[in-house]
Amino acid sequence: MELSERGAYVDEVALPPEFNNLIEAHTTILEVELAHAFSYEVEHHPELLTEGLYGMLERGRSTGLDSYMAAQQLTAECRWKRGELFDNHDVLLTPSVRAEAPVGLSSTGDPIFCQMWTLLGLPCVSFPGLRGPAELPLGAQIIGPIYGDGLTLSVARWTSQQIQEEPSVR
Repeated sequence: MELSERGAYVDEVALPPEFNNLIEAHTTILEVELAHAFSYEVEHHPELLTEGLYGMLERGRSTGLDSYMAAQQLTAECRWKRGELFDNHDVLLTPSVRAEAPVGLSSTGDPIFCQMWTLLGLPCVSFPGLRGPAELPLGAQIIGPIYGDGLTLSVARWTSQQIQEEPSVR
């Protein structure tokens, strides 16, 4: 079953080349701002921090101002261009993770495909229904235009319903 068979207009969209480094920019901004937010904990109670969080905080503390400002600048430039993604499309359909959900409850998977949209301030809705080869959930999401929260929710609901009606979708 394809969504186009259910009435959706489906087309591929190429992202502007400026968007290529948004994941890196997100990571830089996140780590620097986390380092500032957790500076008290790092100085006074580092033993209470997980190894992963402590590593992020250390990377954030060691990031130079030039790198942080370059990440902020790229983000600002891409926020100006985000509207162009919706010139000919109401919403975007993208993966939300790289692969099927991992086995167990220790992780929900790599959120790399969510980071860029969050950084751009666009509404995103992940929806259930798809399964991969191991029958584990496969993440997909609807991305909407700025201030298009209602539209994004409506399309995500419709898409999820279409997928639920077709149990053999992979």
